[in-house]
Amino acid sequence: MKPGMADELMRELAPLLAEDGVDVNDLTDIDALNQALQRAVERRNMELFTPVGARRDQAIAQLMLVVAAIADDDTKRAGILLDKAQPEIAPMTRQMPFL
Repeated sequence: MKPGMADELMRELAPLLAEDGVDVNDLTDIDALNQALQRAVERRNMELFTPVGARRDQAIAQLMLVVAAIADDDTKRAGILLDKAQPEIAPMTRQMPFL
């Protein structure tokens, strides 16, 4: 972990926390903060790891091939197609470890 990582994460999550009425400069209600953090982290992870544009089109095409293989009762081909699928690696500065 690098120094300042928690501050950086809070800055990224601040707009999402604000949507839930949590001010990152006034963290007196720990229960409300924990609940809002859970929702904010979930939304942020969806933003970071949901493909868009061409990557989304590629993911959809790949999944269609897998579904077709399963529908044809060809689980071996479906497995090979899934093995070929590669996750997009986010830059280290955008990863949210341990969340």
